[in-house]
Amino acid sequence: MRRRNHFSEKPNYRSKESLFTCEVHHGCKKDYFDYIDADEFSLLEFETTAEQLGYSKEITVQCRACGEKDPNPKLIVSDQELMAMIDKILKQNKVLECFLHHKEVQVEGVGAGKDVEVRGVHAENIVVEGVEPENEVLVEDVEAEKEVLVEEVEAENEVLVEDIEADDASDFYDPNNDVEADDDDITFEENVIHDSIKRDWIVPYKTQSQTMPTEEDSDYAPSDVLISGGESDDDDTSPRYPEFNAAIDMSNPQFQLGMVFGSFNEVKSAIKEYAIKQRRNIRFKKNDTMRVKAVCRKGCPWNIWVSRMGNDTENVQVKTYNPTHTCSNEHNIKFLSVHWLVKKYLDTFRADPNWSLSGIQHRIRTDLYLEISRQKACNVRSKALKIITGNEAKQYSRLNCYAAELKKTNPSSTVIFHLRNRVFKRAYICLAACKEGFLAGCRPIISLDGCFLKTRYGGQLLSAVAIDANDCIFPVAYAVVESENSESWRWFLQLLGNDLEMHNSHAWTFMSDRQKGLVPMLKSLFPSAEHRFCVRHLHDNYSNAGHKGKALKDYLWNAAMATYVADHDNKMKELQDHKAAAFEWLSTKSKAEWTKSHFSTQSKSDMLLNNLCEVFNKYIIDARDKPIITMFEMIRTKLMRRFQVKRDEMLKYNGSICPKIQKKLDRWKEESIKFNAVWNGEAKYQVTGLEGQFVVNIATSSCDCRRWDLTGIPCEHACASMKVNGLIPEDYVHDCYKVETFLKIYSHAINPISGVDMWEKSPLPQVLPPQIDPPKPGRPKKARKKSRVELEKNCNISKLTKKGRKIFCSICRREGHNKRWHGTEARTLGESVNPSAPVDNNTRKKLLVINFSFLYIVFTFKFLDLLDIFHCLQVKRKRSSVPSND
Repeated sequence: MRRRNHFSEKPNYRSKESLFTCEVHHGCKKDYFDYIDADEFSLLEFETTAEQLGYSKEITVQCRACGEKDPNPKLIVSDQELMAMIDKILKQNKVLECFLHHKEVQVEGVGAGKDVEVRGVHAENIVVEGVEPENEVLVEDVEAEKEVLVEEVEAENEVLVEDIEADDASDFYDPNNDVEADDDDITFEENVIHDSIKRDWIVPYKTQSQTMPTEEDSDYAPSDVLISGGESDDDDTSPRYPEFNAAIDMSNPQFQLGMVFGSFNEVKSAIKEYAIKQRRNIRFKKNDTMRVKAVCRKGCPWNIWVSRMGNDTENVQVKTYNPTHTCSNEHNIKFLSVHWLVKKYLDTFRADPNWSLSGIQHRIRTDLYLEISRQKACNVRSKALKIITGNEAKQYSRLNCYAAELKKTNPSSTVIFHLRNRVFKRAYICLAACKEGFLAGCRPIISLDGCFLKTRYGGQLLSAVAIDANDCIFPVAYAVVESENSESWRWFLQLLGNDLEMHNSHAWTFMSDRQKGLVPMLKSLFPSAEHRFCVRHLHDNYSNAGHKGKALKDYLWNAAMATYVADHDNKMKELQDHKAAAFEWLSTKSKAEWTKSHFSTQSKSDMLLNNLCEVFNKYIIDARDKPIITMFEMIRTKLMRRFQVKRDEMLKYNGSICPKIQKKLDRWKEESIKFNAVWNGEAKYQVTGLEGQFVVNIATSSCDCRRWDLTGIPCEHACASMKVNGLIPEDYVHDCYKVETFLKIYSHAINPISGVDMWEKSPLPQVLPPQIDPPKPGRPKKARKKSRVELEKNCNISKLTKKGRKIFCSICRREGHNKRWHGTEARTLGESVNPSAPVDNNTRKKLLVINFSFLYIVFTFKFLDLLDIFHCLQVKRKRSSVPSND
């Protein structure tokens, strides 16, 4: 919009342009404003125009198309009426004739002999009605000082003006100045229209005797509403617009005419939020850097127009707004995007990363009364989990920063990365609390195992897990490697040996499966250490060798459970008598690797299964499909919480022996009733029972059954011996099971670390991610492949399967089929078929196809023969019809 001066020419607009000229009549003057954009013009622009012309902004506007002779132009009270008028003149001469009238302020009830002073008003805009002839109106320095003195005005209405003296000429009222409550020299109430005085413009003010108005009729907004006071708070006539506070108002946006926003992005976000909350399909009709116009569906009058407040500010303002909706609410809103849903429900995904798709749809249906497709719910979950877990490739570049932060917060921790040309290959972590806790009281037995990582970069997680004083898992170290092989196991075991100070391998025991490359590496690095194998995995190999069945399984487990050599030999003899081949296969295995009768007593553990690592792998299963730093942090956080919980629970426990060990001891106490013990007068006892006769030595904490020797917990024979002299079995439990030892183990806390943004930048070069293996066909599998024994154990079907059973035919007594399928294999092999044997459905179908094919061929040949016969008859008939020459 441009104000035309005396030297400017009248603009020429094109027919399709939305520009027009406004001819403004104010008082006895006339001004022109050219190049007004119809899309941006509103009633607020008239206030700006009035201010440019030297007037205040409280005006009324009458408009008509230029050239019309209507003596009463239309009074414009809304933007809709103004836009209708603009659309009308755009089709004609594109000139809008406007008449600005200042609002009337009437002073009522002022009697004769009273003085009233009004400032800030043009002299020609003061109209005094109902004044008696003898009264005088004094106007002094109207243009320069804008002061009007009105004396002796009679009152015509019921507005009461109190305590105004005839000779008193009060100063004009400044609303920015503080007024004492007991001052009563201001006699006008705010925004009161008096019939006795009419003017074009007067600044509203309050009387000093007036009490504080309520929020409904006050210029003071509530405390939580921002009011824009223009550029200067000292300017009494500056506009005051409500401001949009995104932190408070974005949850339920409510628009107002003149509302100020910080940016167009804030406006668009508020409109989208409004559309979702109100369930309206709103769209942006105009959306650029200068304006935003949003409309509802076709036929609905709701619309909003937002543009900049000025060229020198980034603030934008609502210039046009119609809040009326005539459309109905909908259940499918296009503004309900994946990004919006992720932002709203991100905390829920953090609490429940496995939130089901149907659960997401139900939650949105309940909270917002809106519907989303299953694919959109899947996209929401996928994007939310990516935000939570982070970018996989980017996390490799932060590994050096993570290592520095971990060593800073947890001193003495071991964090080592193995790179090849800056490309990640392996990572090893042993937290200081885990290392020091193990050395403080754990038994010298370590379980080793590996599990697959379910990320795009693959790899495996190797773990070393010990056992604490309560027979629970105690993770010591873990590492990410490219695969299980001799090189990766050697690298992991060397670092583990250095952390746990395994200088003398004779005192150590390792439990593992038969992982690739692990057995030779253990023999190479720890030649004197005891190495046990998991009996469950041994049984899998035992079954795969052809030794299946419950009886053979029981013989194997009985031989493994035997705690002394004589018992083990007896169980092996029973296996030999049942199946010699199974006995020979098992005899090839070293007995020190799988049977208790040949285990060492140094580790104080008789474990036959590698359950420690299996439990740990399941404990961290939620972290195994996450990016590398996220996975490390999830494991560290789990261990940090575990240490604190274990320590606090044990502090509440009353007893000297850990609870799980106490239960085992109580069970042996109950079993001791079956035995009779005889004391020799020193430290030895002779114990007799159904199992045989054993010698118990209290001084050396040993028994011929070797259970006490293996575990450090008095067996049933030792408990029976102690009853003879009234000894307490708890006093003879090994120190590794004491509560004091347990507290020593968990006395070392794992310290938390700061967020990624607060990590110190490492001077080392960034680590590059490893190469990605070619994707395998199908959906990635996360569950490990279970053995046949596990599948049978977890089978919950109501009908037993016949898989693996041999079936025989009751007709031919042959293996591989029953009487229902008798005859099928015979036809396949070309053998003679018993005609009385039943034929299955598939064979019957095949025979029908063959029969129909044969019939088709026969009928085809017959049809061809008939055609030949018909042709011959036709030829013969033609020959007979031809007359002879004779």
